[in-house]
Amino acid sequence: MILVGGPGVYHPKGTLKVMDRQNPEGIQRSELLYCLSNKKIVFFARETDSCLLCCRPNVNEAGLCRWCYSSLDTPEIQVAVKWMSGVGP
Repeated sequence: MILVGGPGVYHPKGTLKVMDRQNPEGIQRSELLYCLSNKKIVFFARETDSCLLCCRPNVNEAGLCRWCYSSLDTPEIQVAVKWMSGVGP
């Protein structure tokens, strides 16, 4: 989950908004869990060195850059950790 704003920015309670995607060429956040479960999609992201969500270079074994990997929710982390450990989806 990526929050709009930044560190040190005050947001009144209930006003934070979750970004669906950072880059219009990346996948929608709601589709990330499906994409992480699909070998072809992850292999393509790794082959092109383009993050699934934001299209930044330098992706890990799960096809995500370090910024997007650090923003994953629990079910997404569980699948991404399998990629990172070499097990796959």
